[in-house]
Amino acid sequence: MRLALFVLFTASSFALSLQEALDQGLSAHSLLEVAEARTRGAEGLRTQASLKPNPRLFLQSENTRFGGNPSFSYPRDADSFLYASQVIETGQKRSLRTAAADASVKKSVADRDTLRWQLSARIASAYWAAAGAAHYRDSFAESLRNFDLTVQYHQDRVREGAMAEVDLLRVQLESERLRAAFRSAEQDVIVNRVKLFREMGMPDQPNAAFTEPIEQLPVVERDVAPTTRPDLAAYQQGIRQAGANVDLQKANARPDPEVLGGYKRTAGFDTLIVGVQINLPFRNRNEGNIAAALAEVNAATALQRTAERFARSEVDAAFAAYEARRTLVATTLPAIRERARQIARISGAAYREGGADLLRLLDAERARIDTDLLYVRALTDFHISVVELRSAQGTLR
Repeated sequence: MRLALFVLFTASSFALSLQEALDQGLSAHSLLEVAEARTRGAEGLRTQASLKPNPRLFLQSENTRFGGNPSFSYPRDADSFLYASQVIETGQKRSLRTAAADASVKKSVADRDTLRWQLSARIASAYWAAAGAAHYRDSFAESLRNFDLTVQYHQDRVREGAMAEVDLLRVQLESERLRAAFRSAEQDVIVNRVKLFREMGMPDQPNAAFTEPIEQLPVVERDVAPTTRPDLAAYQQGIRQAGANVDLQKANARPDPEVLGGYKRTAGFDTLIVGVQINLPFRNRNEGNIAAALAEVNAATALQRTAERFARSEVDAAFAAYEARRTLVATTLPAIRERARQIARISGAAYREGGADLLRLLDAERARIDTDLLYVRALTDFHISVVELRSAQGTLR
């Protein structure tokens, strides 16, 4: 009954390929929306950084009094000022400020690309874990259907009086053990499917069926020096961002004069005002900010060196795992699997001819089932290793 319901369930399922899972997961992922919002925020700051300082307008009145001797006349005795001032930025501060803000935008874009790369690897790994669990369940279901033939054979022999009932009980016990394991495999399918859609940022889809051919073994060439990894590009952009900040902080050490000019009326006379204001760089030459910016350059450079070494070691480890698992699923396990099937067929034939006992038959069936399931597990691990290798080399998109 359980197998019949399983077949009915899968008949109404919808197909989901690896590329579809990646496209759907990355199209509207909430984390990518956050990264995109941060990029737009950095673009806004770049726009602000490119703006020139505003001029200032001054309206001022002095020497106004109330009462006294002689009497006060505002047009004659008050001093009135109307003038404007403008800060003149030196040292190419505006262009350097814009360049630093542009570097921040590019760093934000690189961080977004890094997040997309990380999410792609997580979704692809989760997809193969879910697909592998489904194939494992399917293989288990096929093994149960085959073993049901053995149970039926023993039931028929017992009804005919040609076999002891204790042998039927042993076979039925083995069948129940397999069904208990099958129920565990069904739960693994649910758990891994939920994990997949969680990585995709979507609600669980119970009717999803995974269409990627699990027995197809892709070939991945090794990239000795990965240069397309988004995280390495982000670290490199971090160095540029820190360097742009150093240039800006050095420019900020230069004082910006503020020139002013306007009109003054005093003692009934109209006069002009001209002046300049400048901060004298005696105590503060922006040394602290320059030192902090230089330290950020050193830190960003050290992080990039560490990331490059880690990337190379990650590629080495991923390629070693890929080669080992490919050899296992392409050569080792197929031979073992075929041998286990031959032993099961021989043991079954010998048992029916009276040349083998029941325990030997059950051992052969267990070996066949375990080998088939091990093969599916190994295929799942192989495809995950492909994802890890492509991710490590920066070729997974």
